[in-house]
Amino acid sequence: MSRASPELSGYCKYFLPHHCVLKEDSTTTKLRVVFDDSPTPDSGHSLNDVLMAGPIIQPKLFHILIRFRTYPVALTADICKMYRCVRVTSADSYFQCILWRDSPQKDIEIFNLDTVTYKTKSASFQSVRAMHQLAFDERDAFPIVSDAIKQDSYVDDLISGANSIAEARKFARRLGYCLVKTSSFESGVPVTKKVVLFKGADVEIHGHCDASVEAYGACIYVVARSPLATSRILCSKSRVAPLKTLTVPKLELCGAKLLASLMHEVKRTDIFVRQFYCWCDSSVVLDKR
Repeated sequence: MSRASPELSGYCKYFLPHHCVLKEDSTTTKLRVVFDDSPTPDSGHSLNDVLMAGPIIQPKLFHILIRFRTYPVALTADICKMYRCVRVTSADSYFQCILWRDSPQKDIEIFNLDTVTYKTKSASFQSVRAMHQLAFDERDAFPIVSDAIKQDSYVDDLISGANSIAEARKFARRLGYCLVKTSSFESGVPVTKKVVLFKGADVEIHGHCDASVEAYGACIYVVARSPLATSRILCSKSRVAPLKTLTVPKLELCGAKLLASLMHEVKRTDIFVRQFYCWCDSSVVLDKR
């Protein structure tokens, strides 16, 4: 945030209402300033009305979580004040002006917000895009960290892992000082829903679907054939039957479609490159006519 000089105050295009939110039990940020970009001025358009949201450029959360479960050591982190780490151009800062004075006895001053502001429509895209650009620019120096930022980050949360505690600690140090709430877990500690025990085994992916008059669903298992046959559930999805009454064969077809979509998303992660099998006990679904 920078003070706008009196001779440049005429360049201010939009003023943001703001107020504080105090959270005394917070361990990181006890006082937060909230800006509102939606109020409509006399022009008839708010700042968010004229901003574009930008495309979604980060991986699906489903893909991130599936990849996260394959690491022997899990590592999570949070980027500290992510939006405040991304600077906007000087010209754009005049669309993010605020009025402020330290006390009622002082004159009102104008300040420009020089970084991305939370709750603006484009804030999420701008921050993620800047993070991806940083990962691209520094890939030669930090290849592992660069890949993790692009593949294992969801907005300001990093959900990644490593093959050992030592590697996880090295990884965490290279992520930089701007990360908070960093933690890691070794697979020997009771962390639930891990599928990493199949490392080095002959792995197959098996999906099952079923339906009843009340609901239909699908689940996918990771099966290791060596040295001993072992299976773990990877993911599942279910749907309540529509209010409009459908026959069980039609619901079985809905379950099969749900399984096909779920299996497609698992294949898109490019984690499992072995055989994929889909199973169903409905003769209607299996009928090739």
